[in-house]
Amino acid sequence: MKLKFLKIAQASLILVVSSVANAGLITGITVDSTTLPTLFSTNFVNTINGSGLVGGVPSLTASHSATSPVNSAVQLGSTLSVTYDLGALYDISGFSFWNQNAGGPGPAGSAGVRDFSIFSSMDGLNYSLQLSSTFDIKALNVEVPQQFAMSTLATKFIRLNGLNNYGYTATGFAEIQFDGTASVTAPAPNAVPEPSTLAIFV
Repeated sequence: MKLKFLKIAQASLILVVSSVANAGLITGITVDSTTLPTLFSTNFVNTINGSGLVGGVPSLTASHSATSPVNSAVQLGSTLSVTYDLGALYDISGFSFWNQNAGGPGPAGSAGVRDFSIFSSMDGLNYSLQLSSTFDIKALNVEVPQQFAMSTLATKFIRLNGLNNYGYTATGFAEIQFDGTASVTAPAPNAVPEPSTLAIFV
């Protein structure tokens, strides 16, 4: 009986260690939906593909260059909403966020998202609030990410609602990337360890 108990304990330990070891940048994310069309030829795909980041690939830590139409997304008004599909079920441990910066539109990062809420869903239909907080204004041309911790289990969809901005007539951000592990309820696909183009807003 003691031997059987020991085997179960060892198996549990291996599972925990494996989960921690596989934590990292989630790749293969797509844009599921948005509420409004984007402005200035921007696109929400730009917010997950690493455009504008040093190295030009998704990262959790890289700096972002001046925001432009080819490396950010902007919607009319002081709010925005976008939903991302992670491609599979993940346990999310946090995310990195790069706000709109001095590259525009709007002076000194004034188009950036201010207060926000993050929601998660397994099926893309039923969403639960996971986090409400505030993004910093980013007033320089090159900015590091703002990082947030989360503890969200078995989610496939993440919705970001920007509730207001820093004063401009449009609202946007440059990049968002998620940190997590494949959920134990699903196969392990796209979590990998974490190892520009010039345009002008007119």
